[in-house]
Amino acid sequence: MKKAHPSCDKGCHTSQKHAEHEGHNSHSEQEKHSRASSSSSVGHSSHHGQHATVERRFTPLACTLPPFTQDERVFFSPHTSPSGSSLFPLEAMIPCGPLAPLAVGSLLELNNMPLLQITGRFTMPQAGLFHATSCFTALAKANHAGGPCQLLPVQRGISLASITLSDKGSLGLRTDESGPRIQEICTAALPITYAQGFLIPDNPHQLQALVVDLALYQGYDLIITTGGTGVGPRDTTPEALLPILTHQLHGFEQAMMLASLAKTPHAAISRAIAGTVGQSLLLTLPGSVKAVRENLESVLPAITHALAKLQGDPADCAAAI
Repeated sequence: MKKAHPSCDKGCHTSQKHAEHEGHNSHSEQEKHSRASSSSSVGHSSHHGQHATVERRFTPLACTLPPFTQDERVFFSPHTSPSGSSLFPLEAMIPCGPLAPLAVGSLLELNNMPLLQITGRFTMPQAGLFHATSCFTALAKANHAGGPCQLLPVQRGISLASITLSDKGSLGLRTDESGPRIQEICTAALPITYAQGFLIPDNPHQLQALVVDLALYQGYDLIITTGGTGVGPRDTTPEALLPILTHQLHGFEQAMMLASLAKTPHAAISRAIAGTVGQSLLLTLPGSVKAVRENLESVLPAITHALAKLQGDPADCAAAI
């Protein structure tokens, strides 16, 4: 498959399972290899329904943790420092994208119980080091006394990033209603295990940089924008994002247009696009809450299957119907 943007390779072991939406679900995986993971074996059975998905398990990571309590935000880096960062294997920080062991949304399990969930990745300078260091933050899912341990990275479900484009909203002059609606609709219909909203001005360069970071570094599976798809002077979402698409998904675009035209002829001026960025799925929606629902509901049934194929599911497409 030709890709416009490289992502770090890695391997994982998968097991097929069916679960309720409230349980631990995930999408299908791609056979990869990296220093952070062992070689993988892939097994898939037929998908019977929207939430039939695959779990990814990676090579355990040896690390030293600080003490923390449930619901605390914990900062990690490969090096210890006076700021309280923790000793973590550098090779685990290198792979990036949705199929990386430390992608946003991944769980770190201890004794088969979730201990931490990755909530963000970033690069920062640290005292005494020439190069800036890859780091990440995590949400504590349980109490921990601290000390050396072996953590098992596990991926279940879909990680979602919603991006609202609004000049007034970014200045605090307007309440964002469309972003929360995206998360509400997706959480009700998809196995979302982690979701984060972003609010930025109608700036094409800022939007492009954010989507590249969320897809290729943070590793979100599903990225949905709202706003900037019309013909106004500040509507530049398509121009910002078309250059970074790996593949454009015309079927998604057509489905959204048909759904909107069934409601109003004004939908004809929408320039919403859909596509992939690396191994992430990207959708752009209009800015109104009403249009968000109409467009998103038209493609929801295809999202889980699209992510599965995008991320390496070798099963026949007919089996997912």
